[in-house]
Amino acid sequence: MIGGKFSELNDKEKAMLCNGCGAKGGLNVPDLCFTESCNEHDYDYFMGKTIKDKNKADLNFLKRNIKLSWKKPLSLTYGITMYLFVRFHPKGKEAFFKGKASL
Repeated sequence: MIGGKFSELNDKEKAMLCNGCGAKGGLNVPDLCFTESCNEHDYDYFMGKTIKDKNKADLNFLKRNIKLSWKKPLSLTYGITMYLFVRFHPKGKEAFFKGKASL
């Protein structure tokens, strides 16, 4: 059973839950330097249950993106844009609640 931390997932579990940047079966987004950050965000969405969990996952996504790209202005802008999309666009909420009973 999957649980715990993202760093504890094996390759098979990561492949099952994570797909890089963009929603599975939805919008494809170039990963640039954010593949691992996007995968961790996918895991946070999988584990989350409430809108509070979604908001926390999105904020952690922003923090990881800034950490990865703070010295690269164009990448930083892209990382912040990805955060804004998942945080405020209806498709972000849809992706979070996909396959879950919304609360």
